Amino acid sequence: METDLIERALQIAPECASIIEVKRRLIREGYEQVNAQLSSRQIRNQIVARLSPRSTHAAPKSVPRLGSVRKDNGQTKRGRPFPQSQAG
Repeated sequence: METDLIERALQIAPECASIIEVKRRLIREGYEQVNAQLSSRQIRNQIVARLSPRSTHAAPKSVPRLGSVRKDNGQTKRGRPFPQSQAG
């Protein structure tokens, strides 16, 4: 007997980093109407709760935010001093 799509999504979620990755795997496994069947907020929340911890893509503090490009004078584009590295 073939596994139900939602049941399979919950099974593979711990191996995936995002809901998109879960959907792609289900499609590759031959499941149909994946987006429609996983459109419920309740189902998506259950899947997200089981996702792999590697799904948190927080940038390290030493990486400047977008728009904070360092110029030669040690300041950001906006003229504020560039944050110093905490390493060391």
